Amino acid sequence: TISCTLDTNIWKPIEKNLAREVLCLEKNKKYILFSAFNGINDERKGFDLLLKSLEKIKLKPQDFTVVIIGKSSSLKDFKISSKYKFKIYENFFNGEDLPLRLIYSACDLVVMPSRLEAFGQVALEAGSCGVPCVSFKETGVEDIIDHKINGYLANYLSIEDLSQGIDYLLEEKNNLNLSVEIRKKVENNFSYEQISKKYKKI
Repeated sequence: TISCTLDTNIWKPIEKNLAREVLCLEKNKKYILFSAFNGINDERKGFDLLLKSLEKIKLKPQDFTVVIIGKSSSLKDFKISSKYKFKIYENFFNGEDLPLRLIYSACDLVVMPSRLEAFGQVALEAGSCGVPCVSFKETGVEDIIDHKINGYLANYLSIEDLSQGIDYLLEEKNNLNLSVEIRKKVENNFSYEQISKKYKKI
């Protein structure tokens, strides 16, 4: 198997405070990212599971914001969502890297609570920008994340474990270490240079 690839010379970190300044985000807050092309109503992507897990994390609702990339017009239909603050970007910027890099870099972590995930392009892009991800075992994201080395893999569909993963990634020491390690993992395994070698070998 040869994985998807990413241009790690383009998809690279932007200094967090600079990214937040450009996006007019608060510097002293935590930002948790959820991204899905078809938005929050795509059951496969598990937005409802994210909301349930946020009820169990240590951080108080006033101390974090959920950043959403994707269609979010039905947010009010999720009753529990009224507890939290959201920053929403409803388009994908026609695939332009700079706006997405800014959003990734401004966030502390990505949550991919997918019930079904073939690979995990968001985890790859965010990881290349030095942003760690928490997701479920038994999904395609396992190809990218190594548990507690460069991210967190919760037991499949476990809300409790997903919330523990969010807490784990929000701890400053863990976050700094995992940020460095996920960038290394992407460079060493998914860069154009590394993937092209695999094709040449075949």
